Amino acid sequence: NNIILDKMGGTVGTPIDIEARVTAIVSGAEETQTATTQFTAAPYEPVTSTLYIIGSAAPNGWSADNASEMTRTTNGLFTWEGKLNSGEIKFITTLGQFLPSYGRGDNGGPVLRTSDDQPDEKWTIDEAHDYKVTVDLLAGTVSIEKTEGTSPAFDQLFFVGNPTGWGFEPMTQDALDPFLFRMERYFEQGVGGEFKFGTSMNSWENMYKATQANAPYADQSMEFVSGFDPDNKWNLQDNETGKAYKICVDIRSGKERMMMSEFTPYEIIYLVGDATPNGWDLGNATPMTSTESPYVFTWTGQLNAGELKFSCDKQSDWNGAWFMPSAPDAEPKGTAEQALFINKSDETLKSQYLTVNVSDLDYKWKITSSGTYTITLDQLNETVTISKN
Repeated sequence: NNIILDKMGGTVGTPIDIEARVTAIVSGAEETQTATTQFTAAPYEPVTSTLYIIGSAAPNGWSADNASEMTRTTNGLFTWEGKLNSGEIKFITTLGQFLPSYGRGDNGGPVLRTSDDQPDEKWTIDEAHDYKVTVDLLAGTVSIEKTEGTSPAFDQLFFVGNPTGWGFEPMTQDALDPFLFRMERYFEQGVGGEFKFGTSMNSWENMYKATQANAPYADQSMEFVSGFDPDNKWNLQDNETGKAYKICVDIRSGKERMMMSEFTPYEIIYLVGDATPNGWDLGNATPMTSTESPYVFTWTGQLNAGELKFSCDKQSDWNGAWFMPSAPDAEPKGTAEQALFINKSDETLKSQYLTVNVSDLDYKWKITSSGTYTITLDQLNETVTISKN
């Protein structure tokens, strides 16, 4: 490019015909070989070799000294991937200097700004999320695309609707997949109605909603709405109440879905493991004791030092339903802790996990000292308490 401009009198943007000649002298041969080729090239005006993101939506705000550097792939083409907050962004060319900068032009492309007197428009980011930003200064385009990223856009979610009196009930973030949020709930007879999901306590903006009005609870289709409209909701009919349900919400960008299903409690829960009275003999696993609640079971007895988990069905191939800790070799806390419910035979439940192979999971609690223990397991709320007496 520099040769065409400096040596050949080329003009930026104007094609020029060029003939190139290659001469080769081969060692041990008297003949000199030559070849020529013709081609056309249009020289360009060199642009900045560096570009940085700044703004209220940028990771480091409006700090020009600590702006996020983009990656240059070729002349004028820059990319960056990461989390942006809601707010504004623009681009600077030099770390520590607000000028020159590139702002948003009328057509959405980048416009060079070299003076404080020039317009200073920015790009607006409506939703905090992971994004890929691509800036092509030669083509005059800017692309800002959501990506799945390695972390969800929100680390909390709330169930809100008629059943809660329009209060915000927190959901639980899944221990294995942070994009999943779960809730287990018994809906009293006649206490159903509309519901949706919030991302911030008592905020009616930035919510996950149904894609159609009055959607049935089995409708998995879901969308993120940054403002107030549309305001579509799911609706649990009166004849569908008086039952317990388990809800799983996936907020993965582009794959948003709401999965809700009726929950029928297991009639008995069993202790399994070398810490339990009957060890790993699944067919002879130690049963827990039922209570007034069909969801809660208790057991008091001698545990040895060793491993422990809970079987819901004593399925002989070990691929049935289990309660286990959310991490391997978990030592009991002595208080209620969230348990992981895994049914290796339930394809619907397994399909909720897009990045985890449920069939491979085999976590256990680790009992470090023998003694008398009392265990309480709530299979609806998926909590376990293992305390030493």
